[in-house]
Amino acid sequence: MKRVPKDRQWQKLSRRNLIDKIKEVLGHGGQVVVMVPTKRLSENLTLCMLQNGIRARYFHAEIEPPSRKRILKEFVAGECQVLIGVNLLRKACVNFWINLVETEQSMVV
Repeated sequence: MKRVPKDRQWQKLSRRNLIDKIKEVLGHGGQVVVMVPTKRLSENLTLCMLQNGIRARYFHAEIEPPSRKRILKEFVAGECQVLIGVNLLRKACVNFWINLVETEQSMVV
């Protein structure tokens, strides 16, 4: 059996814990915002969420303004359950009724 390095074990555990927390909130009909330190991490984490059956979108500065507006509308309408991004609080997300805000500063995907 192949050994997984300790740092990789932590990454998988941390990601699994995040997914479990998110699924718990979604199970109660809530929505989630996850703030991450990098654009790449927002994209990778979104892919991970989609693979786990969670409707997630990433949100960062490289997305064109019309697309950003559409993503925010989808989130407000409930079409998107999880919004993952960089500096979301600066991007006017503070006005939404959000059930969980999670920051993953040290997560590496």
